[in-house]
Amino acid sequence: GNGLGMPVTIHGFYGEGEDEFSVSGATTLSTTDSEQSFWGIFGKVDVNDNFYLAARYGESENETTGVTNGDSDRLQIGAGYWISDGTLLKGEYVQQNNDSGSGSGVCDGSATGDCDFEGFVTELSVSF
Repeated sequence: GNGLGMPVTIHGFYGEGEDEFSVSGATTLSTTDSEQSFWGIFGKVDVNDNFYLAARYGESENETTGVTNGDSDRLQIGAGYWISDGTLLKGEYVQQNNDSGSGSGVCDGSATGDCDFEGFVTELSVSF
């Protein structure tokens, strides 16, 4: 046991992706190698039959040809409450840091700026 008397779940993941894509310029067509790698860890503690606490952390790296500053990381910390079978209410704090070449968009209006954000998310899910 974990000494807490509560079930604990821990998951880890890792992945890589590669592809080639073509970019058409005014007079040329060029092919670029696209590469992405990512990893993360997730943990959850079931406090009781209705309530859980969870956290997740992940990182990704855009290694596409010509990309610099391609890192991104995300932290999520939250809790969920099962109101009834199939009805879940959850809240989560999210903080994400994106370098300009991460592929996550441009938030500050420049081609070199970072696209970082943080906030709180609530969700009510119903399944039937």
